Amino acid sequence: MKTGPVAKRLLSVIEAAQALSIGRSTLYSEIKAGAISTCTIGDRRLISVEALDAYVRTLEQANS
Repeated sequence: MKTGPVAKRLLSVIEAAQALSIGRSTLYSEIKAGAISTCTIGDRRLISVEALDAYVRTLEQANS
């Protein structure tokens, strides 16, 4: 059986910052403030695509 590429569901902090077009320090500030939820696997902090989508929706609602 042949399958296509699988989309990432969890992003590293660097990948998430790039996806949001913000710096890593800004992303960590938003995480600390509770604006973006994360999960930890081993010693890695990861951010789900859904958490990023929710954060963007919150920003859009705040600016409308």
